[in-house]
Amino acid sequence: MAKELIISESDMKIFDEMGEAYAKLLANDTHGLEEIYRRNNEALFHHITVSRDTVFHIAAYKGCQEMLRTLLNLVKSQTKKREVLKMKNIYGNTVFHELVTTANAEAADLLTKEVLFSDGRPLNHENDIREREEILADRNKLGETPLFRAAEYGNMSMVKYLATQIIRMGGNLHRHYTRDDGLSILHVAVVGQHFDIANWLMEKEPQLATYKDKSGKTSLHLLASMGNAFKSSSITLGIFKELIYYCLPNGSCNGDESNELPLDSQKKDLEQDEASKARNQPDRSNGTSKLYCGVWRCLAQGWKMIDRMWKQKKMHTSAVKLASTLVRTDTSWFDSHKAEEGDTICLERKEEEKAKDEKSAASGMKSSSGTDTPLIIAASTGIVEIVKEILDMYPQAVEHISKTGQNILHVAILHRKYKVFKLVHTKEEAKRLVRGIDNDGCTILHHAADIKYYQGGTIPTPALELQQELKWFEAVKKNAGAFHHAPQQK
Repeated sequence: MAKELIISESDMKIFDEMGEAYAKLLANDTHGLEEIYRRNNEALFHHITVSRDTVFHIAAYKGCQEMLRTLLNLVKSQTKKREVLKMKNIYGNTVFHELVTTANAEAADLLTKEVLFSDGRPLNHENDIREREEILADRNKLGETPLFRAAEYGNMSMVKYLATQIIRMGGNLHRHYTRDDGLSILHVAVVGQHFDIANWLMEKEPQLATYKDKSGKTSLHLLASMGNAFKSSSITLGIFKELIYYCLPNGSCNGDESNELPLDSQKKDLEQDEASKARNQPDRSNGTSKLYCGVWRCLAQGWKMIDRMWKQKKMHTSAVKLASTLVRTDTSWFDSHKAEEGDTICLERKEEEKAKDEKSAASGMKSSSGTDTPLIIAASTGIVEIVKEILDMYPQAVEHISKTGQNILHVAILHRKYKVFKLVHTKEEAKRLVRGIDNDGCTILHHAADIKYYQGGTIPTPALELQQELKWFEAVKKNAGAFHHAPQQK
C-alpha cells in the first residue's frame, strides 16, 4: 500500500510563495516580484524550482538587468549580496554561470559593480581580491567556470568582459582554460563553431592550440572534421547564389558587430598591448566600403536568404583565419607511418575484410578515425583550405602516411574529394604519391574503383551514377601513370 504523503501548512505556504514568484518571473513582472520579496526578504534565498534555482538564477538566465537590480536592492548587507553569487543549483551553476548564457554583458557589469566592487574598499585589499577571484573562478559540476561557459555559448561580449575583469583582479586566466574532462575552452568554441571567439582566444593565448582532449585531439582535429564550416566542402550553390556569395563583403562591416560590449569599463580595462595594437592599425574604411556594406545590410534585413548567406560567409572567413593560426603549431604530419604491404598490390581481398569495411561504411565511421591527423581528416572531409594551409606551410607534409598506410591521394580519391585531389596531384612533390600502396595492398586505382564512400550528387539514375564513377576512375587512372599497369600478386 502506498505511503500517504503529508504536507504541513508551512510547506504549503512555501510552495505557494514559490509558485507565485515563479509566475511573476515568467511574466517579467519586476514590480510584482518586488512586492513579494519586500514582504519576506529571506525568501530571496529560497529555491523556487526543482533544479534548486533561486530567483536570482532565473533572472540571470533570462538576462533581465532591471529585475536583477531590483532584487539586489532588496538584499540589505554586502555580505549577503556576495552570498547571492555563491549559491548553486543542482548543476553547480552560480548566478554568473546562468548569466553568461545570455549576451547581456551590461547585466554582468551590474553584478560586478553592485556586488564585487560596491563596498568602497581599495581594489588591492587581499581578502577581497581573493574572494572576488574565487567567485569568477567558481566551477559547476562539469568543472566549467563562467568564462568557459560563456565561450561554450558563443557570447563574445561576455567572454571579453569576464576576461577583462579577471585580469583586473589579478586573476590567472589559465585557471579558466580547461574543465574536468580535459576539454579546453578552445575546443568548446570550435565544437560550437564560434570561430570569432576561437580566433580571439588564440590571439590572447596561442598555446591553446596545443591543448588535447582525452582522445588526444587538438582543436585542429575538430576543425578539420567540420565540412560545413568551409566554402570548399559546403554544398554547391546555384549560379545566382554563388554570385551573391561572391559579392557579399568578407567578414563583418564596421558597426556590424552586434555581440561587442558597449561598456566604457571594458575600453578602460583592456590590456595595454591591445590598445597599442588598435592605435597602430590604420583605418582602412572609407565612404565607398561603408556605403557598400550599408547596401548589403539593408538587403539582408529584407531578404532572409542574403542574411543567411552573409552569416555563412562570415563563418567561412573566420574558420579559414582560425585554421591558418592552428596549422602553425601542428606537427602531427611529421609522425608518418610505413605501409605494411610495401610494394605488394592486392588483387583479391578476403571476405572478412570486405565485410568489415562494409560495416564501417554503413555506420558512417572509419575504423581508425580516432588516430587520423588533421591533414588526413581534412582530406577525407574535402576541406581544401586546411589541406592547402598545411601544404603551403609544410610542403614535405604531402608525403605523410596514415596508420592505415594511406597517403593524402588515397584518402582524397577514396572519399571522392575532387577539389583536394586536384590541389594535391598538380604539385611537383606529390608525383611519387601515385605509387603508394596502403596496408590492404590498395593503390589509388583500387580506391577510385571503390564506391563505398560515394556521396551521390545531382545525378539521379544508377546508369548516370555509373557514368560519373567511370569518369572519376579515368581521371585518377590518367594521373596514375604506368606504375599500376603491372600489378604484383599479394
